[in-house]
Amino acid sequence: MRASGVAEEVTEKTILLDDLATQVDEANNEEMRRASTEDSTAARSEEAGALVRDEAMKSQGNRSVLDLRKFMFARELEERKKDLEREVEERHRNFEERKMDRQREVNERQKDREVQMQQMQVMQSAMTTVLDALVKKF
Repeated sequence: MRASGVAEEVTEKTILLDDLATQVDEANNEEMRRASTEDSTAARSEEAGALVRDEAMKSQGNRSVLDLRKFMFARELEERKKDLEREVEERHRNFEERKMDRQREVNERQKDREVQMQQMQVMQSAMTTVLDALVKKF
């Protein structure tokens, strides 16, 4: 049942706008984190590439170059695996935090609705009392 009046419409709009703002902030934070991760991965790849090139220039045989490339490739794979594991853990933590935040918001909204219902009942009771008094008077 909806209560009539402007206050409820403003409250619903405010709630929707707050939800939207929260989602935009979360998306922006996620983009910044991804950009940071991509930058660090690119820097490590360049560093690894430079090391491979330097070692290849220093070494005389193809065998040592291939061994170095295998080593660098294995090292890069291990670093990427660790990065992915960290990213999965971070996403899981973020998910749990968002889940808890949303549950808190739901609980707060439920409490607000209960308070509004109580206030409406008090106002209705007061109006009924006033109307009964007026009817008895006339």
